[in-house]
Amino acid sequence: MTFFTNIPSPYNLDLFESLAQRFSLSVYYFTRIETERQWDLNIVSENYTSCVLFKLFQKINRNFYFNIQCIRVALTVKSEYFILGGNYFAPNTIFLLLILRLRNQTVFWYGERLLPTPNLLTFIIKRILITPVNVFTKAIFAIGEAARTSYRRYGYVKPIFNTPYAINNERLLLANQRGSQQREKIIFLSSGSLIDRKGYDLALGAFNSLEKDLQSRIEYWIVGDGPLAPRLKA
Repeated sequence: MTFFTNIPSPYNLDLFESLAQRFSLSVYYFTRIETERQWDLNIVSENYTSCVLFKLFQKINRNFYFNIQCIRVALTVKSEYFILGGNYFAPNTIFLLLILRLRNQTVFWYGERLLPTPNLLTFIIKRILITPVNVFTKAIFAIGEAARTSYRRYGYVKPIFNTPYAINNERLLLANQRGSQQREKIIFLSSGSLIDRKGYDLALGAFNSLEKDLQSRIEYWIVGDGPLAPRLKA
């Protein structure tokens, strides 16, 4: 299996470790880090191979990726399955989809929900931009139910599998068991970029709507940074 994606992220690294237990896995990243991300992760694993493609161009806007090596890899790499993730309209994605289709390879898409558009014109433009994904993939692994329904809205008629983000809980269990013996409150934890689409304002609103007695017995921790930090702290 060969997996292409934008950048290393904590949840993807756990996903790759899990996939490597079942497949001979190779992972190609379009870039190492991004300015809006706070992590700089070690991508070396004993269980699968990974590399970062050389950036010929990066960021006409933050979603623009074009690595000339993508073309070489798409033309030469041998794999039973290919999975692409990231930005559906990036040059890397379009070149990979076209070349792999010409090679008659089995390709899947792995993606978050497609954000809604403000009007009919932008909806049509988005529907056009996502055409390569709609045409050249066998199925979609959608990250959550909202993602699944969003791809249907933009015309995807092939199978879509609801595949939520997940982490490896085993390394957290012991620390949690030790901490639970010392705590009287139940703690809920979220981690991620503090941006609109993450929905932290909705989560805070939900916790604040709980009965006072229940609120006194729980805590909600948010770990992350981003433009919404001042508003969420307030």
